[in-house]
Amino acid sequence: MVEVAIVECDGYEGIKKRAEEAIKLAGGLKASEKVLIKPNAGSPSSPSKAANTNPYLVAAIVEIIRDHAESVVVGERDGIACSASKCLKKSGIEDAVLRSGAEIRLLDDDPQIDVKIDGKRLKSVKLPKTVVECDTFINIPKLKTNSFSLLTLGIKNLMGLIGREDRARFHRTDLPQLLVDLSRVVRPDLTIIDGVHAMEGQGPVYGNVIDLGLLIAGKDVVATDAVASYVTGVSPEEVDTTRIAAWEGIGTCNMDDIKIIGSEIEAVKKSIKRPLSTLSGMYPNVDVYMGGACKGCYDPLMIIFEGLKLRGELDEMGDIKVIIGKDAPLPDSFGDKTLVIGDCAKEHMDKGLFIKGCPPILDLFKIRLS
Repeated sequence: MVEVAIVECDGYEGIKKRAEEAIKLAGGLKASEKVLIKPNAGSPSSPSKAANTNPYLVAAIVEIIRDHAESVVVGERDGIACSASKCLKKSGIEDAVLRSGAEIRLLDDDPQIDVKIDGKRLKSVKLPKTVVECDTFINIPKLKTNSFSLLTLGIKNLMGLIGREDRARFHRTDLPQLLVDLSRVVRPDLTIIDGVHAMEGQGPVYGNVIDLGLLIAGKDVVATDAVASYVTGVSPEEVDTTRIAAWEGIGTCNMDDIKIIGSEIEAVKKSIKRPLSTLSGMYPNVDVYMGGACKGCYDPLMIIFEGLKLRGELDEMGDIKVIIGKDAPLPDSFGDKTLVIGDCAKEHMDKGLFIKGCPPILDLFKIRLS
């Protein structure tokens, strides 16, 4: 039976002691030469926003790991909309890691090694040398909702190991399978999910912070993800990466096959607000004309609109029309702003601001609507 640890935490004060307990309950750590720690640091947000792994937790794990390793590296790659350098600084992770005595490594600066994969969709991928050559890989995702994947958990955090161009390509409807394929060659030795301050609603960037008060740790990333989803009121099978990985024998998501060590799971379970997954009817002044469109187009657009809404800018923009997807219907009249999104809608590129690409993620995050 697979074991997964649940440790309750009131906050990040004294988090090292709680992290030590979680690691011990999850089976401990072996001595290692080269340890890579991968936080979730894909957003240039302060720790109070709960969009990234909390810096106090990252530093605590570094301090714990130092006793078991010759070298400890905390690594991250550039996100689609922001450099790893900026995200690590804004999140507070860089300062915390340097104070704790580990090295920060920008993985895009690494030599990239072509790794073969016997996956259903992914046959090879370029990975940083640090990832390929590390002896121990510690995965520290943030527990948060995600309009792409329902939840961000351990397998989803592996996205931060691939380059920006490949990452944009992954954000199509086959994203879960691609991530599971990647997990065949990048298997965390330990996954510690930061659910102390978690995110619900319109994640992965602009959701609401909730005090879940949990660290969830395990050596089977699939089982650890399953437990993390279960405690938020989400069935493990609802998370595509968890379900597919279990089907393919990478780990288990059957709660009957998982032994919980530490806190009682039913005692800490807390249902969270899920993200909405479509643009239609989300914003009163945004009218969407959708043809056959995939998540690669409309999910990043949702993130942009949610950010505008929270900054109080969206209502000031007047009537916005969005034409998206293949064979999209056209409005009878056009509003103050019209966006034509993605190559599938390029036949209507003369109707407004055309954002090219398949998917158009890179260019979407460059646009200015004001």
